[in-house]
Amino acid sequence: MTFFFISGRFSVNLVRRLLNNRQVDMKKVFLTVLLVCFLHLFAFAENLHVVLVIIDGARYTETLGDTSGQYIPNMKRLALQGAVLDSFINDSITVTRRAVPAIWSGSWTAPRDTSCYYQSNWISTQYAQVPSLWEYFRKEKSVDSTQAFYFVKNLSTPWLPSFTSSYGRQYWPNYVLLGQSDLDVWSSCLSNLHRYHPALTVLYLADVDHYGHSGDWNQYTSAIAIADSIVGMLWDFIQSDATFRDATTVLVTNDHGRHTTNFTSHGDGCWGCRHIMLLGIGPAVKSGWHSSKKRSIPDIVPTIGAILDFPTPFVSGNVITEMLADPTAIPKTDSRKLPDRFLFDNFPNPFNPTTTIRFQLAEPAHVRIQIFDLRGHEIISVANQEMPDGIHEVDWNGRGKDDRPVSAGIYFYRMTTDGGIYQTNKMVFLP
Repeated sequence: MTFFFISGRFSVNLVRRLLNNRQVDMKKVFLTVLLVCFLHLFAFAENLHVVLVIIDGARYTETLGDTSGQYIPNMKRLALQGAVLDSFINDSITVTRRAVPAIWSGSWTAPRDTSCYYQSNWISTQYAQVPSLWEYFRKEKSVDSTQAFYFVKNLSTPWLPSFTSSYGRQYWPNYVLLGQSDLDVWSSCLSNLHRYHPALTVLYLADVDHYGHSGDWNQYTSAIAIADSIVGMLWDFIQSDATFRDATTVLVTNDHGRHTTNFTSHGDGCWGCRHIMLLGIGPAVKSGWHSSKKRSIPDIVPTIGAILDFPTPFVSGNVITEMLADPTAIPKTDSRKLPDRFLFDNFPNPFNPTTTIRFQLAEPAHVRIQIFDLRGHEIISVANQEMPDGIHEVDWNGRGKDDRPVSAGIYFYRMTTDGGIYQTNKMVFLP
């Protein structure tokens, strides 16, 4: 908020000099006041921050669903000052490897398995098939990775953001994998918050789910208490920091709960697994507010987009407008506006023996995906049917209409909808 205070002092002094002038020009005063307002609004809009805290595997009955707040005294205190969604749910798959990417991508589109070189080893992991909130944010704001962080403990197979065409790796966050506990992750987070003051931060705390699976109730609830203390320390730090104070909104959620009758596991559709929390506190959300309206995981990313003013075109969720302090503060560009049709790059590419072709429809349409060789001869049609709106994918196994393998070389895939060619991309089949 430095620019805010500098511009404010400068403008106030300017107004005073004008008013002390006996030959004052009221038109000049009026224009100066307008300039002051503009500078203040501009500085505020450009200096907003969001911190998203994900507490893995905390059951609602041990968090905001417990009115005594015995394990979460800090979040209970903050809930009185902020906004709480009492009917927030995981509306799809109640396992970590699917729900965490859904939180930061705003979509339940399945992550794709892959292998990559990490810490001197080839590892098996997954990457998102739609852009993450960091990719949306960094592309729209043209900022480097010091303004977008992801803090995670030292996982052997970290989930990766997307390789989506026009987004992808160049817009990934500053990925900090450090430590073996939630307190280690918090220490790393605090150090970088103090140093860089990023606009967008995601803090992932994994210990609650780990100790839940251990079957030890005391360790499980102690992990919840530690996560709660981290949320409390985060908020206290924000209030003590001149840059973050009055400009930072904190959202706290979790990816899934635990079985209603057995805290040691999760993964089905029981209410214990589905019912999760969403707590918000800060200038962008209402104060002392509760809502019973049902909302779900994919709504988080477009809501952060509304707060920081960036579009999120590939999400499946919606902005939680009822939670915002100013419901009109939605991005100038429609966060849900999609291209009528969009053909993604296939992956892998080059490939052998199989590649996946992904595409998105803004509305239902008849879709045909054809494969052609360099001479323009059709090799095969891998899709020719009516499809609903949303993201779809089809595989090509490198074979033609006769089910014989094609020769190595360059091929093209073309997407046609409603009688018109929309887009053609290139791919390479390896020998």
